[in-house]
Amino acid sequence: MSTTTKTKKAPKAKAAPKAKGTKTPKAATSPKGNRHEKREKALALRKAGKTFKEIAKACGYANPGAAHNGVKRAQEAAENAK
Repeated sequence: MSTTTKTKKAPKAKAAPKAKGTKTPKAATSPKGNRHEKREKALALRKAGKTFKEIAKACGYANPGAAHNGVKRAQEAAENAK
């Protein structure tokens, strides 16, 4: 007859509590702060024949899909402004 010995796991360390009312500072180039300018630049680059990969790199988008969304929203904004 075999017996198995269970080993106890060490308790997990708890994270230090956050002070109330403190927020993590946002980056200086927050997308919400300059999103319209970023979209306009992306649209101009697209009209100049750049790929979405190039636009993403030039404008600071995370990936080509995000650059595509930015261009699309800039086009919609331009149509709605007419």
